[in-house]
Amino acid sequence: MDIKKWVAHNKWFILVIIYLIALCIQIYKNGWGVLFTSSGIGLSIALCATIYNNSRSVKKFFRKIKYFLGFGMFKWEANAVFTVRKDRLPSLTSQESELEKIARKALENNGLDSKQPDAVQPSFDKLKNLKLFLKKYVMYLNVTLTDADFVDDDGNDLVYVNIKTDASLRFKDNNKAINGILLDFYFFFEQHYKPIEQKYSFKIEPEDMPRNFLIKQFINEFTQDEVDGFSIKVKNPRANEEVNEKYLSLTTNRREELNGSIRNMLLRLS
Repeated sequence: MDIKKWVAHNKWFILVIIYLIALCIQIYKNGWGVLFTSSGIGLSIALCATIYNNSRSVKKFFRKIKYFLGFGMFKWEANAVFTVRKDRLPSLTSQESELEKIARKALENNGLDSKQPDAVQPSFDKLKNLKLFLKKYVMYLNVTLTDADFVDDDGNDLVYVNIKTDASLRFKDNNKAINGILLDFYFFFEQHYKPIEQKYSFKIEPEDMPRNFLIKQFINEFTQDEVDGFSIKVKNPRANEEVNEKYLSLTTNRREELNGSIRNMLLRLS
Protein backbone atom coordinates (compact mmCIF):
# COMPACT_ATOMS: atom_id res chain seq x y z
CA MET A 1 0.00 0.00 0.00
CA ASP A 2 1.23 3.53 -0.83
CA ILE A 3 1.92 5.19 2.57
CA LYS A 4 1.56 8.73 1.20
CA LYS A 5 -1.79 7.86 -0.37
CA TRP A 6 -2.99 6.24 2.85
CA VAL A 7 -1.97 9.28 4.93
CA ALA A 8 -3.69 11.62 2.45
CA HIS A 9 -6.98 9.75 2.90
CA ASN A 10 -6.60 9.21 6.66
CA LYS A 11 -5.36 12.53 8.04
CA TRP A 12 -7.88 12.15 10.85
CA PHE A 13 -5.70 9.33 12.23
CA ILE A 14 -3.04 11.90 13.13
CA LEU A 15 -5.64 13.78 15.16
CA VAL A 16 -6.52 10.54 16.98
CA ILE A 17 -2.86 10.05 17.89
CA ILE A 18 -2.66 13.64 19.22
CA TYR A 19 -5.78 13.11 21.35
CA LEU A 20 -4.39 9.83 22.69
CA ILE A 21 -1.07 11.40 23.58
CA ALA A 22 -2.81 14.31 25.30
CA LEU A 23 -5.04 11.92 27.24
CA CYS A 24 -2.08 9.75 28.28
CA ILE A 25 -0.18 12.82 29.51
CA GLN A 26 -3.19 13.89 31.59
CA ILE A 27 -3.50 10.41 33.10
CA TYR A 28 0.24 10.24 33.80
CA LYS A 29 0.23 13.60 35.61
CA ASN A 30 -3.11 13.40 37.43
CA GLY A 31 -4.03 9.71 37.56
CA TRP A 32 -7.09 7.91 36.22
CA GLY A 33 -9.40 10.30 38.01
CA VAL A 34 -8.70 12.85 35.28
CA LEU A 35 -11.10 10.91 33.03
CA PHE A 36 -13.97 12.27 35.13
CA THR A 37 -12.85 15.89 34.93
CA SER A 38 -13.98 18.35 32.27
CA SER A 39 -10.67 18.13 30.38
CA GLY A 40 -10.65 14.32 30.47
CA ILE A 41 -14.28 14.07 29.37
CA GLY A 42 -13.68 16.61 26.59
CA LEU A 43 -10.66 14.72 25.25
CA SER A 44 -12.52 11.38 25.44
CA ILE A 45 -15.52 12.77 23.56
CA ALA A 46 -13.27 14.36 20.91
CA LEU A 47 -11.37 11.08 20.50
CA CYS A 48 -14.52 8.95 20.16
CA ALA A 49 -16.23 11.46 17.82
CA THR A 50 -13.17 11.65 15.55
CA ILE A 51 -12.94 7.86 15.28
CA TYR A 52 -16.69 7.41 14.71
CA ASN A 53 -17.00 10.18 12.11
CA ASN A 54 -14.03 8.98 10.07
CA SER A 55 -13.74 5.21 10.46
CA ARG A 56 -16.02 3.18 8.18
CA SER A 57 -15.39 -0.04 10.12
CA VAL A 58 -16.48 1.58 13.39
CA LYS A 59 -19.60 3.01 11.76
CA LYS A 60 -20.49 -0.39 10.31
CA PHE A 61 -20.05 -1.97 13.74
CA PHE A 62 -22.55 0.45 15.33
CA ARG A 63 -24.95 0.00 12.38
CA LYS A 64 -24.93 -3.75 12.91
CA ILE A 65 -25.74 -3.26 16.59
CA LYS A 66 -28.56 -0.82 15.82
CA TYR A 67 -30.13 -3.00 13.14
CA PHE A 68 -29.68 -6.20 15.14
CA LEU A 69 -31.81 -4.63 17.86
CA GLY A 70 -34.59 -4.43 15.27
CA PHE A 71 -34.72 -0.74 14.38
CA GLY A 72 -35.73 0.03 10.82
CA MET A 73 -37.96 -1.66 8.25
CA PHE A 74 -36.90 -2.13 4.66
CA LYS A 75 -39.14 -2.55 1.63
CA TRP A 76 -37.58 -4.97 -0.85
CA GLU A 77 -38.24 -5.31 -4.55
CA ALA A 78 -36.13 -8.00 -6.18
CA ASN A 79 -36.23 -9.10 -9.82
CA ALA A 80 -34.51 -12.09 -11.36
CA VAL A 81 -34.80 -12.81 -15.08
CA PHE A 82 -33.67 -16.20 -16.38
CA THR A 83 -33.43 -17.28 -20.02
CA VAL A 84 -34.36 -20.97 -20.11
CA ARG A 85 -34.98 -23.55 -22.82
CA LYS A 86 -38.70 -23.87 -23.43
CA ASP A 87 -38.62 -27.68 -23.33
CA ARG A 88 -37.31 -27.44 -19.75
CA LEU A 89 -39.98 -24.98 -18.62
CA PRO A 90 -42.89 -25.16 -21.08
CA SER A 91 -45.48 -23.59 -18.75
CA LEU A 92 -45.91 -22.47 -15.15
CA THR A 93 -48.88 -24.76 -14.58
CA SER A 94 -46.83 -27.81 -15.54
CA GLN A 95 -43.95 -26.70 -13.32
CA GLU A 96 -45.93 -25.55 -10.29
CA SER A 97 -44.93 -28.52 -8.14
CA GLU A 98 -41.25 -28.22 -9.12
CA LEU A 99 -41.12 -24.53 -8.26
CA GLU A 100 -42.87 -25.21 -4.96
CA LYS A 101 -40.28 -27.91 -4.21
CA ILE A 102 -37.49 -25.43 -4.93
CA ALA A 103 -39.06 -22.91 -2.53
CA ARG A 104 -39.42 -25.55 0.20
CA LYS A 105 -35.83 -26.67 -0.37
CA ALA A 106 -34.67 -23.07 0.11
CA LEU A 107 -36.60 -22.89 3.40
CA GLU A 108 -35.14 -26.19 4.58
CA ASN A 109 -31.64 -25.09 3.62
CA ASN A 110 -32.02 -22.16 6.02
CA GLY A 111 -33.17 -24.21 8.98
CA LEU A 112 -36.91 -23.57 8.61
CA ASP A 113 -39.74 -26.10 8.69
CA SER A 114 -40.55 -26.70 5.04
CA LYS A 115 -42.95 -29.61 5.67
CA GLN A 116 -45.78 -27.47 7.02
CA PRO A 117 -48.51 -27.42 4.33
CA ASP A 118 -48.86 -23.63 4.46
CA ALA A 119 -45.11 -22.84 4.62
CA VAL A 120 -45.24 -22.30 0.85
CA GLN A 121 -48.59 -21.44 -0.70
CA PRO A 122 -48.74 -21.56 -4.53
CA SER A 123 -51.56 -19.92 -6.48
CA PHE A 124 -52.29 -18.55 -9.95
CA ASP A 125 -53.72 -15.20 -10.98
CA LYS A 126 -56.12 -14.62 -13.89
CA LEU A 127 -53.21 -14.48 -16.35
CA LYS A 128 -51.88 -17.85 -15.16
CA ASN A 129 -48.88 -16.25 -13.47
CA LEU A 130 -47.64 -18.22 -10.48
CA LYS A 131 -47.47 -16.74 -6.99
CA LEU A 132 -45.45 -18.45 -4.26
CA PHE A 133 -46.29 -17.07 -0.81
CA LEU A 134 -43.67 -17.74 1.89
CA LYS A 135 -45.61 -17.51 5.13
CA LYS A 136 -42.62 -17.13 7.48
CA TYR A 137 -41.66 -13.70 6.13
CA VAL A 138 -44.92 -12.71 4.39
CA MET A 139 -42.95 -12.71 1.15
CA TYR A 140 -44.32 -13.21 -2.37
CA LEU A 141 -42.39 -14.69 -5.28
CA ASN A 142 -44.32 -13.71 -8.42
CA VAL A 143 -43.29 -15.86 -11.38
CA THR A 144 -44.13 -14.91 -14.98
CA LEU A 145 -43.24 -16.64 -18.24
CA THR A 146 -42.87 -15.09 -21.71
CA ASP A 147 -41.47 -16.36 -25.00
CA ALA A 148 -38.03 -15.09 -25.95
CA ASP A 149 -37.47 -13.58 -29.39
CA PHE A 150 -34.45 -15.76 -30.18
CA VAL A 151 -33.22 -19.36 -29.95
CA ASP A 152 -30.07 -20.90 -28.49
CA ASP A 153 -27.08 -22.15 -30.51
CA ASP A 154 -28.77 -25.50 -31.04
CA GLY A 155 -31.99 -23.97 -32.34
CA ASN A 156 -34.00 -24.60 -29.16
CA ASP A 157 -36.83 -22.20 -28.34
CA LEU A 158 -36.22 -20.06 -25.25
CA VAL A 159 -38.41 -18.42 -22.63
CA TYR A 160 -37.90 -15.63 -20.10
CA VAL A 161 -38.72 -16.51 -16.50
CA ASN A 162 -39.18 -13.41 -14.37
CA ILE A 163 -39.25 -13.86 -10.58
CA LYS A 164 -40.32 -10.70 -8.79
CA THR A 165 -40.17 -10.61 -5.01
CA ASP A 166 -41.86 -8.06 -2.75
CA ALA A 167 -41.38 -7.98 1.02
CA SER A 168 -41.14 -5.65 4.02
CA LEU A 169 -38.49 -6.89 6.44
CA ARG A 170 -36.63 -5.87 9.56
CA PHE A 171 -32.85 -5.80 9.28
CA LYS A 172 -32.45 -8.89 11.47
CA ASP A 173 -34.75 -10.79 9.08
CA ASN A 174 -33.01 -9.62 5.90
CA ASN A 175 -30.09 -12.02 6.23
CA LYS A 176 -32.23 -15.16 6.34
CA ALA A 177 -35.07 -14.00 4.07
CA ILE A 178 -32.98 -12.40 1.30
CA ASN A 179 -29.36 -13.55 1.63
CA GLY A 180 -30.61 -16.97 2.70
CA ILE A 181 -33.98 -18.08 1.30
CA LEU A 182 -34.24 -15.92 -1.83
CA LEU A 183 -30.64 -16.41 -2.99
CA ASP A 184 -30.94 -20.14 -2.32
CA PHE A 185 -34.14 -20.19 -4.39
CA TYR A 186 -32.20 -18.60 -7.26
CA PHE A 187 -29.39 -21.14 -6.81
CA PHE A 188 -31.69 -24.18 -6.80
CA PHE A 189 -33.65 -22.75 -9.75
CA GLU A 190 -30.42 -22.49 -11.76
CA GLN A 191 -29.43 -26.01 -10.77
CA HIS A 192 -32.76 -27.43 -11.94
CA TYR A 193 -33.49 -25.41 -15.09
CA LYS A 194 -29.93 -24.53 -16.22
CA PRO A 195 -30.59 -21.04 -17.67
CA ILE A 196 -28.26 -19.78 -20.37
CA GLU A 197 -28.52 -16.20 -19.08
CA GLN A 198 -29.61 -14.53 -15.88
CA LYS A 199 -29.88 -11.03 -14.48
CA TYR A 200 -30.67 -9.85 -10.95
CA SER A 201 -31.76 -6.45 -9.67
CA PHE A 202 -32.68 -5.23 -6.19
CA LYS A 203 -34.27 -2.09 -4.78
CA ILE A 204 -34.27 -1.31 -1.06
CA GLU A 205 -36.42 1.46 0.39
CA PRO A 206 -36.39 2.33 4.09
CA GLU A 207 -39.88 2.43 5.63
CA ASP A 208 -41.22 4.65 8.40
CA MET A 209 -38.36 7.09 7.95
CA PRO A 210 -38.48 10.89 7.55
CA ARG A 211 -39.07 12.17 4.02
CA ASN A 212 -35.46 13.39 3.68
CA PHE A 213 -33.83 10.33 5.27
CA LEU A 214 -31.72 9.29 2.27
CA ILE A 215 -30.81 12.89 1.45
CA LYS A 216 -29.52 13.30 5.00
CA GLN A 217 -27.61 10.02 4.76
CA PHE A 218 -25.87 10.53 1.43
CA ILE A 219 -25.58 14.27 0.87
CA ASN A 220 -23.70 15.80 3.78
CA GLU A 221 -22.30 18.81 1.94
CA PHE A 222 -25.69 20.47 1.53
CA THR A 223 -28.63 21.21 3.78
CA GLN A 224 -31.74 19.11 3.17
CA ASP A 225 -33.65 22.17 1.91
CA GLU A 226 -31.08 22.71 -0.85
CA VAL A 227 -31.45 19.21 -2.31
CA ASP A 228 -34.51 18.27 -4.37
CA GLY A 229 -33.09 14.96 -5.62
CA PHE A 230 -29.83 13.16 -6.28
CA SER A 231 -28.39 10.11 -7.98
CA ILE A 232 -25.13 8.43 -7.02
CA LYS A 233 -23.59 5.62 -9.06
CA VAL A 234 -21.28 3.43 -6.97
CA LYS A 235 -17.99 2.21 -8.43
CA ASN A 236 -18.28 -1.55 -8.70
CA PRO A 237 -16.91 -3.42 -11.74
CA ARG A 238 -19.08 -6.47 -11.06
CA ALA A 239 -22.43 -4.79 -10.39
CA ASN A 240 -24.30 -1.56 -11.08
CA GLU A 241 -25.22 0.17 -7.82
CA GLU A 242 -27.16 3.41 -7.65
CA VAL A 243 -28.52 5.55 -4.82
CA ASN A 244 -31.15 8.28 -5.08
CA GLU A 245 -33.38 10.16 -2.65
CA LYS A 246 -35.89 7.28 -2.51
CA TYR A 247 -34.06 3.97 -2.75
CA LEU A 248 -30.87 2.01 -3.43
CA SER A 249 -30.71 -0.26 -6.46
CA LEU A 250 -28.43 -3.11 -7.47
CA THR A 251 -28.18 -4.86 -10.84
CA THR A 252 -25.79 -7.69 -11.70
CA ASN A 253 -25.60 -10.89 -13.74
CA ARG A 254 -23.42 -12.56 -11.08
CA ARG A 255 -25.39 -14.34 -8.37
CA GLU A 256 -22.22 -14.75 -6.29
CA GLU A 257 -22.00 -10.95 -6.01
CA LEU A 258 -25.45 -10.57 -4.46
CA ASN A 259 -24.68 -11.58 -0.88
CA GLY A 260 -21.82 -9.15 -0.25
CA SER A 261 -23.36 -6.33 -2.28
CA ILE A 262 -26.68 -6.57 -0.43
CA ARG A 263 -24.92 -6.47 2.94
CA ASN A 264 -22.95 -3.37 1.92
CA MET A 265 -26.10 -1.63 0.67
CA LEU A 266 -27.87 -2.24 3.97
CA LEU A 267 -24.94 -1.07 6.08
CA ARG A 268 -24.93 2.26 4.26
CA LEU A 269 -28.44 2.92 5.63
CA SER A 270 -27.68 4.19 9.12
